[in-house]
Amino acid sequence: MTSTTSFALARTEKMRAGRQADSARRRQRVITAINQAAAAGTEISAAGIARAAGFSELRMRGRHGG
Repeated sequence: MTSTTSFALARTEKMRAGRQADSARRRQRVITAINQAAAAGTEISAAGIARAAGFSELRMRGRHGG
């Protein structure tokens, strides 16, 4: 394996790890928003959870299978 290939693989791994960390943070924001809505007794909707989590409903649906 050449040093260029090693560098590219290392860079790819860092990018993958960064995306995974970002996904984990977003997932935790959604879980927190759902738990808070449930605890408050408010209606749980995609729009409400997205708003509480701090991103658009379309983004949440795209990332979380809606």
